Amino acid sequence: MVGSTRVAQTLGHSVYMDDAMARKVFTAVLILAVLVTAYGALAYFVVRTLPPNGGGSGRLPSLYIMLGGIAGLLVGAVGRNFKA
Repeated sequence: MVGSTRVAQTLGHSVYMDDAMARKVFTAVLILAVLVTAYGALAYFVVRTLPPNGGGSGRLPSLYIMLGGIAGLLVGAVGRNFKA
């Protein structure tokens, strides 16, 4: 691996992810997180019979989905701004 790193640096290529690619990845994370958060909110507030809900736990799984979406939003937003 060291040899390939040395060759890439000799040729002037970066071994790490460039800013444009990182921005695309974090944008995809951000969009996916918005969709996950929207699904969790829809399942919690509007259609209470969507798949994560039901059983003994009630609507609690929808809150977990929304929490995961919010965490994804934070990761995507911070990642986009950090690499910019």
